Amino acid sequence: MSQVVPLKEIREQLSDLISQVAYGDQKVVITKNGKPVAALVAYSDYEKIMNPAKRFTKEEWEKGFEFIDKAREASKNVSVKEAEKIIEKAIREVRKAKNVKSRS
Repeated sequence: MSQVVPLKEIREQLSDLISQVAYGDQKVVITKNGKPVAALVAYSDYEKIMNPAKRFTKEEWEKGFEFIDKAREASKNVSVKEAEKIIEKAIREVRKAKNVKSRS
């Protein structure tokens, strides 16, 4: 759950907000002139943001690299130019499908 707090109120509430973030399941979005500019998150969440490996179990992390290795092996005979064409086509198809879906 997130809470939105204007910057000018942060000083008054900082200790309480840090407790809510550290010991509760709270996240705080800090606004300045009504626009989000920063956030307070638990240190464990910060670690996951900064180190992607901490977002996954060891098995999930290794499985992801197995997939990458398989994809690399399957595409080793595809030129960069051809790969770019395939990717561009796939992007166009996804965007087209999203546009059709959003109009429905």
